[in-house]
Amino acid sequence: MFITTRIASSVSRTLVGLITFVGILHMSIPPANAKELVYAYDFESGTLEGLGYNHAGNGNAPSITSSNVRHGKYAMKSYVNRTTSEYFNRTEATPLISGGVGYHFAYSEDYWVGFSTFLPHDYKESDVWELIAQWHAVNDTNLGEARRPPPLALETSRGIWTIVSRWDSKANTFLNGAAKYGGKMRRDINPVADDKGRWVDWVFHVKFSWKSDGVLQVWKSGELVVDHNGPNAYNDKTPPYFKMGVYLGWPNRQCCANVPTEKAVFHDELRVMRGSDVTYEDMAPPGGTSKSKVAPSPPSPPSPPSISTTE
Repeated sequence: MFITTRIASSVSRTLVGLITFVGILHMSIPPANAKELVYAYDFESGTLEGLGYNHAGNGNAPSITSSNVRHGKYAMKSYVNRTTSEYFNRTEATPLISGGVGYHFAYSEDYWVGFSTFLPHDYKESDVWELIAQWHAVNDTNLGEARRPPPLALETSRGIWTIVSRWDSKANTFLNGAAKYGGKMRRDINPVADDKGRWVDWVFHVKFSWKSDGVLQVWKSGELVVDHNGPNAYNDKTPPYFKMGVYLGWPNRQCCANVPTEKAVFHDELRVMRGSDVTYEDMAPPGGTSKSKVAPSPPSPPSPPSISTTE
């Protein structure tokens, strides 16, 4: 009887411990469908409602157009003229959340961003840098840190579609007075001339981190063109936020005698999701490349990007 009681007591304690362990394990497992729609803009309201085009640093206000549309009736047009626009080098918009502030992409979290771009037939290439989408960094001014290029950008610089990523694990990139980055990745894709006059669909899967757990995957019209694991962010207190439009490397109105004086870029079908279960199919714009035509990890990986550990 004494032995039986001891065994029963031992079994009871074991079951309690097992139940407790299973409970803790269950709480640590993320939801079965870890997907969250952060925001979406298809511009079908015919307005720029919800977009911070007057947000600090965005320059001129974009406009709504029906002339070049990816899906539906309307899209966003970003136009800038170096000689006549109020702001000579940028026209961008920042999606806003409650309180009228930009949404910041939390570090070490899976985010997916999909949007489409259109460069008209008369789009002129130039040698200055050009950004048509970027994740804007928030420098730590309390540490004396100055502004830096974005940690992630889609460029048309030099007439080539390019993905550029920068990172730094230091709290202050200007620690010794001059900017010194931890590294940079540059992936040239193809000449923009190949895509003039047609919509190009972009899907970004990014997990921002200045550590080894960073993730960056980019699809261009269904083709995986960037697949990079490792650091891809600055060590800033506030994470980056998204902007799209056109931002040019014109230093002033009188510059660049051999460079076109105006640029126009169109954007449509912006969608941002967050979560470990989001897939390419969730992000592809209406009528875009289906999952049956694209795989997260294709048999032939993209050409290796240019990566430098210091800059």
